[in-house]
Amino acid sequence: MNNLSLPRAPAWQRVVDQTKHAIACGALKSFNTVESVIEDHDVRFLVRQTANLPRKEEASKLAAKSMADASAAWRDPFSPCEEALRVGDIGKRHFLLLNKFNVLEHHLLVVTTEFEPQDSLIDAGDFAALFACLRQFDGLGFYNGGVVAGSSQPHKHLQLVPLDAPIETLVEAARDSSVFYVPHPRRGMVERRCPERRAACVRNLSPASRCDWHRRSSCA
Repeated sequence: MNNLSLPRAPAWQRVVDQTKHAIACGALKSFNTVESVIEDHDVRFLVRQTANLPRKEEASKLAAKSMADASAAWRDPFSPCEEALRVGDIGKRHFLLLNKFNVLEHHLLVVTTEFEPQDSLIDAGDFAALFACLRQFDGLGFYNGGVVAGSSQPHKHLQLVPLDAPIETLVEAARDSSVFYVPHPRRGMVERRCPERRAACVRNLSPASRCDWHRRSSCA
């Protein structure tokens, strides 16, 4: 991947401008949500719920329509896509698209220009397109590889959610405030707790390795 040349991706300002245009012309159907935090086994999950009943009813109608559309003759929504949602090209093989029914602001799709199946593996070119976007702005990219992974469209697309803070900052914050696991090539899985506890719990280690770990490492 170090030798892979990255294509040019649209700048962040282009994403912002296209979002404003899509909202103004009614192409973007955003859902208002209420955020809540659920904690389970010391892990905090951010949950977003539809804010009001009309929106919930609209979401149900959209889900029913999606099921009806799936049983009817299928039309690829990405080829051609709605021009009001199109942010721009990412090289020749991909383009950046606003997610029409978004819950998160500026939720983006990295779509292949030509049809490729969603249940196929992502390859170096897909990663290059994603990385090209991440060079323009911080975000979290993910891929639902087919229906079993939750994808509703068979045309290959990765998803990208911009972050308010650099990912390194979020990782550091999580490390300093919760239990996390660090894989070690020789010592198994090490559970390290937040610094204020000043303690380390070592799993899957032999007694000798455990003593060596406690002697040579700290929780910081």
